[in-house]
Amino acid sequence: MEKLTIVTIVKNDNSGLDKTIDSVSSSGIECEHLIIDGGSSNNTMKLLRANQHHFTVLVSEPDYGIYDAMNKGIKLAKGDVIGFLNSDDFYNNNEVLLRVANLFKSDANLNACYADLVYTDKVNTSKIIRYWKPGEFIFGSFSKGWSPPHPTLFVRKSIYERIGCFNLKYKISSDVDLMMRLLEVHKIRVRYIPELWIR
Repeated sequence: MEKLTIVTIVKNDNSGLDKTIDSVSSSGIECEHLIIDGGSSNNTMKLLRANQHHFTVLVSEPDYGIYDAMNKGIKLAKGDVIGFLNSDDFYNNNEVLLRVANLFKSDANLNACYADLVYTDKVNTSKIIRYWKPGEFIFGSFSKGWSPPHPTLFVRKSIYERIGCFNLKYKISSDVDLMMRLLEVHKIRVRYIPELWIR
């Protein structure tokens, strides 16, 4: 089975972080979970220290924003496949990571996969505000405003090593830039899974 690395980015957000950590630790498979904290000044570090037995690595230091933190996670990752689960996000069920690992194990030529995501009410997470169902990737889609939901994207580390990471000159859209480079420019082999993976 392919080893997964899950990277969680956080800064001064301890309201939903415990749910995020639990979502990975209760997934039923052994995976590496990296927490990249941007130098939190509230109770986030206290919560992280109390939950250290539930994740693998904790880095806490100032950074140049979320994409810089994500790049740190990619460089630190020891897994074959990397996914991002940001603070306050969580998997739809305990089978998601097993599903991802089996997808990559069953297809050695698969470079990446993505799925559906929902935005929920902050308090009542069973209340769906928006369902993001991206559908299959079609070449040229990015120029029309299409993009897969980045939190559902899992990519082989070897692809990041070959193509590169997030471009820090894009302050709010480096995830879209990266996905466009992966799919449109480098034409990596990607698969859409019509399932809800992230809340």
